Amino acid sequence: MHELLLVTIVVLLVSALLLPFIRSKNNNYIAAGVSAALTAYWIYSIITTKFAPGTFIIDHITDAVAIASLFAGSLISLSYRRLDGRSNVASSLLLIGILGTILVASTLNPLIILASWGLLSIASYGIAAIPKDKVSLGNSLKYAFMGGLSLQFLLLAVFLIFSGSLPAAAMLGFALLFVAIGFKVGAVPFHMWLPDVYGSSDPISVSALSAIMKLGPLALMLRIMFYLTSRLSASAFNALLIIGTIIAVLTMTWGNVAATVQNSVQRILAYSSISHVGFILMGLVVAMASHYYGVSAYFVLIGIFIYFFSYSISKTNAFTFIRGFSDKKLESIKGAGVKCGTSSAMFSISLLNLLGLPPLIGFWGKLLIFMSAANPALRVFFIGPVPWFTIIAIINSVISAFYYVKIIQHLYATGEVKADFSRLNATIIITGLFLIISGLIVPLVLSI
Repeated sequence: MHELLLVTIVVLLVSALLLPFIRSKNNNYIAAGVSAALTAYWIYSIITTKFAPGTFIIDHITDAVAIASLFAGSLISLSYRRLDGRSNVASSLLLIGILGTILVASTLNPLIILASWGLLSIASYGIAAIPKDKVSLGNSLKYAFMGGLSLQFLLLAVFLIFSGSLPAAAMLGFALLFVAIGFKVGAVPFHMWLPDVYGSSDPISVSALSAIMKLGPLALMLRIMFYLTSRLSASAFNALLIIGTIIAVLTMTWGNVAATVQNSVQRILAYSSISHVGFILMGLVVAMASHYYGVSAYFVLIGIFIYFFSYSISKTNAFTFIRGFSDKKLESIKGAGVKCGTSSAMFSISLLNLLGLPPLIGFWGKLLIFMSAANPALRVFFIGPVPWFTIIAIINSVISAFYYVKIIQHLYATGEVKADFSRLNATIIITGLFLIISGLIVPLVLSI
């Protein structure tokens, strides 16, 4: 096993097991420090170490997921002081979830996939139930039910994909994998649980579920896509490509359209999470097509990795900000832009980043994915000279502008706001600054 992953597993596991027994109000800072230190260690190892193949795969996919989840986890931990006496358990579950996310993203070993998926799922259900009120417990139960269903599909998918059976079995396995991961990340039509869980649970808990717990399953899908594409017949591949494309289009469209009619900021962000899964699935589908047809997937992969960071940090910011309001309705945030200027400005930046406004980092992720889908070599995404897949994605980005701008307008409208951002400001400000600085750095790195 690679030393990097071994150190990460041991540190996260030991920290997660010890935190509930440490009688301190600052356990969230311990979790933040552990995540931040591992983020720095991972970046250092990428720069200085060359890895050999093994049971675990340390490549750009694993690197992107590990750094994004560890960095987001360190920032989310800072806001856990708002959970009062529940911060110890929350910090422990967060570290377990990060560990599961990294492990899911770093292997093609069937047993490890199932074990790490279970680790990730248990942490997710626990985080959703953290407030221990009636709503959160009900949402956690709903989430656990859908998670159990997705696990059954994953079991069948892993068996069919890795059993060495006929290509038809592998194709069926990949289709079932789409279903399993669709349930896990909230892709349409497997999204039924997500608006309720993300829209009414404690926003700090939702920030972890939304920003971190999706990355591993999406990375696993990308890895299995590359594993299977060379093993499928042309007809089987085209069938899966069509299914994946339809799911991506439906997911981004339904998420955006549904978000426009919500009057709760938290529910808008919940449906926004669905739409962004659609954009990420678009990137995965384009990467799969590029790999199969022998077209360079370099830029679409870079776009996916950037999108992982952009989405993860933006959702950490947005849900943490919403935690400062007792009432999550749009009318209730009026006046926050004046009363809480710095936090509101950083929140506005995260919304503009989700929209894909330059020069923020989200713009570069969308740009690279959209441009890759418009590559003339990928004729499957064209009708004549028209790149229909890219046009649909651009239209969806325009639709999302309506509800993101609507939130910002209410934020800076006149009103008597009741908000408390104590113990939340650090997370909100750091994430907002990261979105700006990283957006300025990305084009410099890409031009090297």
